[in-house]
Amino acid sequence: MLSLILPSLDLIGGMVLWLGMKDRASSPRRMCRLYKLVCLFLLAFMGSIQTRTSVTAKALYPYEATSANQLSFAEGDKLGIVDASDPDWWKAEVGGVILFVPASYVEFTEGQ
Repeated sequence: MLSLILPSLDLIGGMVLWLGMKDRASSPRRMCRLYKLVCLFLLAFMGSIQTRTSVTAKALYPYEATSANQLSFAEGDKLGIVDASDPDWWKAEVGGVILFVPASYVEFTEGQ
């Protein structure tokens, strides 16, 4: 995740410095403080973003979705489960989209 933050810090810092050059009244010390403040804000913001991790489950039976927020799958399909807290409907991620799957139709694979 740090590799995603560092380019953002460079971009934001560059914008701060460019704005400071436009405003000739800004001292280098003031621009440095502003840059540090923006970087700290960005790091705090990025730290508050939670990343989803998934565990793999195997479909025991085929399932045909009955609504747009459900996932259709075939028997034997591997699914990335991101939330199994509900006993009836689990959340699976497909292409960055979270969809519901019936918990009774899938089981976690070995080693999960």
